[in-house]
Amino acid sequence: MTPSSAVVGAGVEFEIFNVMHVDFDENGLLVLTVHDTGSLTFADSFSYVFTDINNTIPDIAGFDVVSLGAGTTNFSQANLAFTANSFTFSPDGSTFVNSQANTLRLTFAAVPEPGSLALVSVALVAFAFARRRAS
Repeated sequence: MTPSSAVVGAGVEFEIFNVMHVDFDENGLLVLTVHDTGSLTFADSFSYVFTDINNTIPDIAGFDVVSLGAGTTNFSQANLAFTANSFTFSPDGSTFVNSQANTLRLTFAAVPEPGSLALVSVALVAFAFARRRAS
């Protein structure tokens, strides 16, 4: 399979073998849905690695399986792995059934917003100034 890239947003970002949609959203949900076939069983040993090559999302801190479609078998958290900027999906031996969504949620490390940092900095400077003035 040739490496490709996509921007996370509305709609499907990738297709696996033209029968499985891979859809990410900005909240960290990853939805895998088989279409146009009765079911799809992955027999070969391979992995799909989704990487944030532009470092545009916060570091990945974990993941959990939110829901599995009816008929999905041999798929669990053992089929998933992550690093700070990548997520690996290894479906070896898993079977997915047509039109059944399998939803995973990535959790991201907390990143303070610049406005919050500025507000805390101003408060610390004001506190130091007030303390110095009092003494």
